[in-house]
Amino acid sequence: MNLQADILFKDVVADVDLEEVQRQLQSCVNEWFYPEITSMTPEVHLSSIATAPEVPVQFDIPDRERLASVDYLFRRLARGDRLPKPPNPKPRLLAVPALDEQPRPIYAVSDLHLGDKGPRDNFTHMGDGKRLGEFWSFLNMVERNKGRLIIVGDLFELWQSNMSLVLTSWNPLLKRLAAMKAVYVLGNHDADLLHFCMSSHRLSHPFFKTMVTSHTEFIDGKSFHFTHGCVADHYCAGSTPGIGRIIAIYTGLKEDQNGGPSLNKYQTIEAATTGRLEWVSGILRWFLRKPNRTQLGYAGLRKLLDSYDVVVSGHTHRAGQLHTKERLPHGTRVDVPLPIYNTGTWAESTCSFVLVSPNGEVGIFDWVDGRRSVPNEVKLRVK
Repeated sequence: MNLQADILFKDVVADVDLEEVQRQLQSCVNEWFYPEITSMTPEVHLSSIATAPEVPVQFDIPDRERLASVDYLFRRLARGDRLPKPPNPKPRLLAVPALDEQPRPIYAVSDLHLGDKGPRDNFTHMGDGKRLGEFWSFLNMVERNKGRLIIVGDLFELWQSNMSLVLTSWNPLLKRLAAMKAVYVLGNHDADLLHFCMSSHRLSHPFFKTMVTSHTEFIDGKSFHFTHGCVADHYCAGSTPGIGRIIAIYTGLKEDQNGGPSLNKYQTIEAATTGRLEWVSGILRWFLRKPNRTQLGYAGLRKLLDSYDVVVSGHTHRAGQLHTKERLPHGTRVDVPLPIYNTGTWAESTCSFVLVSPNGEVGIFDWVDGRRSVPNEVKLRVK
């Protein structure tokens, strides 16, 4: 605007201070438009409106005839008047799919923990070494159903392995995920990538173009929030290495000694180690009458329902829907399902995923035998 100021204003307000006119014009623009734009929900990333690639923002423009004349506008500014404000300052997001695109189902997975393909890499060793083929088959199913993929954290295992080795080891898989335009939400085990996500310095691989800290979709009038869930876990929250990473490094050393991540047919070394930690911590918190780690995490997810209609998370490796007990007025306690769903993991014996249909229905499934899905009816209890 500064470069063209003399041309734009010379004929209209020849005897008026041009700098003052510019200042007032800029003031009106800032007051009229910018508050509405900056008031949009910060968690709604550009990738969040995938069902509507170009979502129009509609404003209620006041009295179009009065704004039609440029001469009238400049005369108003010269007198020091202000433009009238729109009667409704909030923009209306029209989340309507484009005519050439139909609503698509969303498949959410988490906690693959892709490592360096050595003894510490659960994903490589699970399923008798067939886990990659099982996941590839799952991706085939997603594409056949014309679905979209959201990875809800802990895609990589960067707490136990060298970052550059991990990222280069899985380049073929990353290429496919990039071709599918998968949304990648960061977790705690891949938090080393956090500052690439939060700055203008991005990783060059196209897969990382959709890397975000959280993700929100609007489906059938409801807001669906996808978050790893580690923000509610004080052992793992934040990108600064803490007790969670220290335990993971210890677990990695034990896996090296064992020659692999599996303790036996049913349990991994990592699950056994963290289980013992949670058992000791749980006893201590029971004596202190404080909630344990699991209860604190579920309470944090439940608090998200103040801002979103549905929450999809990972982190705990336990697939299922959260339930709680509510006391009725006459004293009876009833089981109440919460709109909070956990995607489970692909780094242990059972692989799971969450499916969100175009009409907003949510289901949890286990991927069995690397070729078919089975409904998961697990109820995760919240006290």
